[in-house]
Amino acid sequence: MNFQSYFFNYFKFALIGLLRAILFFLIYIYLIKFFYPLLVVIFNWFISIPVTIFLHKNFIFNEARFNFNDLLKKYGLIYINSLIINLVFLFTMLELLNMNPIFSQFLIIVLLSIINFIQIKRLYK
Repeated sequence: MNFQSYFFNYFKFALIGLLRAILFFLIYIYLIKFFYPLLVVIFNWFISIPVTIFLHKNFIFNEARFNFNDLLKKYGLIYINSLIINLVFLFTMLELLNMNPIFSQFLIIVLLSIINFIQIKRLYK
């Protein structure tokens, strides 16, 4: 895959990721009024995996050869890693650095989008 093709896939990944992130970020902003932010991240994580698989499989990587259940397992492993990173950084930012929970989660989302793209792209080789 050449650089231009790789960049275009990342652009599509980022665009869909941005739309998905906005939706789940708005849910996060709303739910942290009632629940501890780390619990909201975990809740969003369980909902976002099937949505993410569907969007990536159908609109970015366009791979019919992969079975949804196989992808669910692989995405699950990738996103467990992502969840752990998210929780560690969020806990550190909230409890140790006393940062704003909304700003903290925003920064984490940006970092995780890059990490997740690299990991997910490897699934479709």
